[in-house]
Amino acid sequence: MNVRKLPREQKEKWIEDLKQYFENERGESLGMFEAEELVDYLLQMFEPYLYNQAIEDARTMIEQRMAGIEEDLYAMKKSVAKDRR
Repeated sequence: MNVRKLPREQKEKWIEDLKQYFENERGESLGMFEAEELVDYLLQMFEPYLYNQAIEDARTMIEQRMAGIEEDLYAMKKSVAKDRR
């Protein structure tokens, strides 16, 4: 996930959610600028971990699907009669 590619609507929702969280849980009021800076910081901090986990999840899924395909292909093999000379 690249912060620059994050849809604006999603970022705005996260900003509002963060402002609400600070208000409800900490009794603090964050302005739009402060909340946006915090969202940007958190995204930058967590981005490599989230990206790497997504890659690992995709690799695991592909590995499982390939194992299933391999089993299917093996099951499709025809038996070969032994040569009796």
